[in-house]
Amino acid sequence: MVRGQQSASVRPELQALLHAAKQQPDDDLPRLVLADWLEENGNAVDLARAEFIRLQLRLAKLAPTDPRRRRLSRSLSELLETHRNAWLGPIQSVHQYAYRFERGLLVLEPEAERLLGSAGDALAEGEAIHWLERLVLRGFNSDAVPRLVQSAVLPHLGSLALPSGQLGASAMRLLTDSPKLSNLVALDLNYNHIGNVGAELIARSPHLAGLQTLDIWINKIGPRGGQALAQSDYLRGLRSLNLGGNALQATGMEALVDSPILDRLELLLLWGNQLGPAGAQALTRATQMTQLRSIYLNENRLGNKGVEALLGWNCLRQLELLSLWGNNLKSAAVQQLAAAPLERLEVLLLSENRISDDGVVALAASPYLNCLRRLDLHSNNITDIGARALLESPNLPNLIDVNLRSNAVSDFMLRALRERFPLCSPE
Repeated sequence: MVRGQQSASVRPELQALLHAAKQQPDDDLPRLVLADWLEENGNAVDLARAEFIRLQLRLAKLAPTDPRRRRLSRSLSELLETHRNAWLGPIQSVHQYAYRFERGLLVLEPEAERLLGSAGDALAEGEAIHWLERLVLRGFNSDAVPRLVQSAVLPHLGSLALPSGQLGASAMRLLTDSPKLSNLVALDLNYNHIGNVGAELIARSPHLAGLQTLDIWINKIGPRGGQALAQSDYLRGLRSLNLGGNALQATGMEALVDSPILDRLELLLLWGNQLGPAGAQALTRATQMTQLRSIYLNENRLGNKGVEALLGWNCLRQLELLSLWGNNLKSAAVQQLAAAPLERLEVLLLSENRISDDGVVALAASPYLNCLRRLDLHSNNITDIGARALLESPNLPNLIDVNLRSNAVSDFMLRALRERFPLCSPE
């Protein structure tokens, strides 16, 4: 045994604390409680791990440009280098570079063949596997589903991602019927083309009742699949839902808006669903979304009429992020947005539209955008006139990130913008 390495036996108190941390993935408190327990009850390896957890939590709160990140990252690297063998144990056999730690817990991204079957089952025998929070299986496909649902690793997970696996109906049925999914709080099945049948199977699975995050983007889900999700009795704990790149259309949106699965959402991604103005109008009926903070409605053919419909939505004023890029918007729509009470908005994404200087001037003059930190206007019809309005605006005290790429803005004006807005994107 490597010096300092834990024995194969699993400490029940530690197991319970790790489970609690995985079930509350966005909350620092269970992880801090875990660190305290390690410090009070563990050996030298545990003490180092307690420090590692606290440092990672601190690092996660810092901005990318914060100078303190370098010192913290160096300390974390030194701790991991010293204790890697003790912390990972046999998990290192999956792949030398297929792991990382996020906020103190383990994330694995191996090739499916290296984890499924007897090799993976052997990993589940010791304490190290209890630290595994998220598993992303690369090279996964329908043929691997029978081995996955039998895997002894699966019950330990809080989060599972199976990207680009081309899962068919029989594979989805086998997966969603597995009680080993019951501890999941996050499931990512992006780019699997599961279709309406797959959406229906997800909606009907009692083993997914603990989900807080569901990512099923680019899966050929149409109005029927949207209706199935809306009627689910098991998806009512969702806080984040990604349905982007499907084909819900206005009909699917109509089915979703009255559903209880939207009640607790903080993040909703509906990009690329052919919603049109009718879909935007339907969304305004979702008055129950009082916790929503971010919504992505890009590439939905909304046009100016769609934005006009959204202005009647009671949830608009609570948003911190609004994405409307690629919706064929003109300045009139932006002028309407600028007059809306968006006092909490921090991120506004309006790229790849048809916005001219009049729309930007309206944004710069808006009394409601005091919290705005990021404004993306790339690939529009903006000149130095609109850029100067932003530069000279007294109404944007927190704006630091402006993207005006692929507009008719001069180099001189871009340099001036970068002096005021530190993260202004160069041409």
